[in-house]
Amino acid sequence: TRYNKRVAAYDILNSLFDEILYPLEDALANNGSVCFNRLVWGKAIPPYYQEIGRFGADNKWKGVVPQIRDWIYEAHGIARESTQRAPDKLNRTKQRPKVTWIDRPCSGYNDDRCIKNATKLILSLSSRFDVEVLSFNRKNKRSHQLHEMLSIMSETDVLIGMHGAGLGHIAYLPPTAIVVEIKSTSHRENKIFLNMASKQDIGYYMFDAKKVATDRANPVVLLTDAHMHRFADDLWSVLNLEFQRRAEIEKNNTYHDLPSKCLFPQYLSDTILSSFDVSRCYLEQTRLTRNWYQCVIYDDCPLDLTYL
Repeated sequence: TRYNKRVAAYDILNSLFDEILYPLEDALANNGSVCFNRLVWGKAIPPYYQEIGRFGADNKWKGVVPQIRDWIYEAHGIARESTQRAPDKLNRTKQRPKVTWIDRPCSGYNDDRCIKNATKLILSLSSRFDVEVLSFNRKNKRSHQLHEMLSIMSETDVLIGMHGAGLGHIAYLPPTAIVVEIKSTSHRENKIFLNMASKQDIGYYMFDAKKVATDRANPVVLLTDAHMHRFADDLWSVLNLEFQRRAEIEKNNTYHDLPSKCLFPQYLSDTILSSFDVSRCYLEQTRLTRNWYQCVIYDDCPLDLTYL
């Protein structure tokens, strides 16, 4: 079921509301009917799907997702300052930047959404970063896992994971963080996590695992030592650019930010990690109207999104 996915989403509801019935179908099957004093029904189209521009018509989604994140942190007793760290604290003279790795074990020979030697890659990243692996044991109480996860996310500088539900934790990242989505053969066209990064106003990067896989006939990704070291070096470089950007924002109180009206590359040509220059390329220009929209699939935006 969706509840057993690796993203702690439904657990959040229990900390924000007095009573949760999930899934509703089970409650109806057991009781025959369910009565509500107040019912909140979500939109048919969530904010991460097709929208006009970054935040929809009249900027209706601007700042909404970060406000929800702050509300969740407050409900769990996590200091809001941890999600609003000043850039001078990001230079890390004594403490190294923190990487949170979303664990996704290989489920079989044909699983192309895992890295077979991920443990070795994590060790390589540990030469420059403090790495914490986020992996939920479903046998433990999820309420304890939830608070621990929120604490981890509030201190995260870089969130890394294969394309999958675990990257839904982007919703809990502080504004100083970035996300690195690892993509292999499947789901190359999917931009849902790029859209989540846009709503959080954080930098988005892609690591092209397909490009560096040692065995092209085997879907499971296996990286060489050279590629691991290069990834760690490239990540260190873009993170320092991110720190410089945050420091400039704080110093000037206003800034000319990276353009968002540009298309993020679906494939990388000469690098394995996308560049800082495209880290805010959140949008896509449609063929008919030539306007910029947030789309879920590359080259598959509706012809006209004026109805949104």
